[in-house]
Amino acid sequence: MSKIQGRLTPLEFAFKAIETPFLSKGRSFEDPAGVDCFGLWYLAASRVLGYVDPPEFSDRYDDASNWREVAAIVYEQVSIWTPVLGLPKFGDLIVLGKAHVGLMIDSYQFYEIRPEWNGAKRGSIKSPLNAQRNQGIYRYGD
Repeated sequence: MSKIQGRLTPLEFAFKAIETPFLSKGRSFEDPAGVDCFGLWYLAASRVLGYVDPPEFSDRYDDASNWREVAAIVYEQVSIWTPVLGLPKFGDLIVLGKAHVGLMIDSYQFYEIRPEWNGAKRGSIKSPLNAQRNQGIYRYGD
């Protein structure tokens, strides 16, 4: 796994994420702009953290609404990523339920995106609802 210099700061990324609509299998802030839940992590990994060729998986499922396909990919991946036992950091992946993920933006907050939303929204792992949804936090590349 190699790295390149990141192209966006976390703040620039945040502005783009909250303005970008949901798009199944989407992996772009540019035209056509859109991301699904894993696409949000993918863009942070490639555009902020500077990973060259981070895993992206859009060729492995038909549609983000096919939760069985997506869940199989999520659980396959987290089995080889490093579980975060301490405080999360920007770029960690939070698994929210069976087939949904979010992007940790600091030790307690994350972004997630859903089809019914017009951009990413921020959540907290400290909220009771999200504490129940949290199935684990994982780090790529450590």
